[in-house]
This record gives sequence, C-alpha cells and structure tokens, in this order.
Amino acid sequence: MVPPKGTVENEYFDAFEKFLMHHKEAYFKNKPFPYVAQANTVWELTGPMETAHKSKVKKLASGNTVYIRDRFKQGGQFPEAQPGETYVAKTYVHSSKEQEVDVWVSFETPYRANRVYSGIPPKGEWDANGGTVLLNGQPLPSPEWKNPGWKPSKTEGWGTSQDQETPWEKEELYWTREPTKVHLKKGWNEVEIKVPGTNSYQNWMFTFAIGQQGIEFSTKPVTE
Repeated sequence: MVPPKGTVENEYFDAFEKFLMHHKEAYFKNKPFPYVAQANTVWELTGPMETAHKSKVKKLASGNTVYIRDRFKQGGQFPEAQPGETYVAKTYVHSSKEQEVDVWVSFETPYRANRVYSGIPPKGEWDANGGTVLLNGQPLPSPEWKNPGWKPSKTEGWGTSQDQETPWEKEELYWTREPTKVHLKKGWNEVEIKVPGTNSYQNWMFTFAIGQQGIEFSTKPVTE
C-alpha cells in the first residue's frame, strides 16, 4: 500500500520516485521500465455499496494499485470486506490539453506461484468478477481478449498439475500487455471504478496507471 498523500511517509516516497523517474528518462528511455509514478495518485473509496448489513464507509487511498482486501486477508483498505460486496473508487485526472494517454488497467492480479485466480474476463469486460471502469461517465472499452472467459480449474488453494503447466499469457498480467489508449479532454476527467468481490480467495484490487508524466490527480478538483 502506498503511504497516504499528506503524510511524511508519502513525502519520502515521492522523493524516491522523482529519483527513479529521472533514472528512467536518463538511462532507460528506449528500454523496458515497467514503473509509473504513483505517490500523488489519490482515490476516494466508498463501500460497501450494499448497506443492508454494514454501514457504508468512505476513505482516501493513494497509489496506482489499490487493494480492497488481499487474498490472504493480511490487509488492504477494507480488510473486513466480504464476498458479495462492491466498493467504488473515484478520482479526477487533470490534463493540460486534449490528448491520448497510455493507461494500464487491471483488476485481480494473480499470484504467479499457484496459477489460481478468477481468470481472463469475458469478451467486452475488464474483470472476471464484474468490475467496471467509467471515464467521464462512459464505459472504458476493454481489450480484445485472445482467450475471453478462460479460468483455471480451481478457484482456491494450489493449482492443478495441468494448470501449472499452462504458460502465462501476456494478456493475463497487465504489465506484460500493451497499455490501453485513453482520450482525455482538457481539464478535469472523472474516473470511477467499481470493484466487486465474488469469492473469499479473490485478490480484491484494481490498477489504473497513467503512463504520461504531468497528469494531476485530485479527489476534489478545483473548478476551472
């Protein structure tokens, strides 16, 4: 979890990232460098949206990747979240001009050791568990999955011998696939991500990482 913005820890992390991004530009400009600055990425999290048995909570989180609750219940923003609940993340991104940017979008990221997770999303969707991404109120088109709907044989525990011998595809891990091209209008752009939980073994999370520098994030944008 990235230290919350406004804390001393976040200031140190931000300073470290500035050095890291300098090295990226100076020494890895034409080489793979799968990291995007995230100290100043902020989200307003709300949930659960189903409030029959639990009060709705609102909190702030930082980072390009946000855990609602991790698979082994070691933490996350809502460690007591239960399957059947949905949490919503919202932020605003500011672009100084109308432009197209690279964005890496993902929901459940599988642990690579045991080959057990919810699988590749169905055609036209971002998440095998039903998560959605809205940009300025419109659904963000998902990738054209090569193997839409594929799932491993098991949903928890250790993967079968057959699944463990199934090579990972680039589309299964967001940092190995091509980023999504996203059109930003000049000014503030609203991003809303719904993250439902469907099973107790789920790595309950999302990633939204913009590749371009100079993009500002805010949960309370100033009207221009």
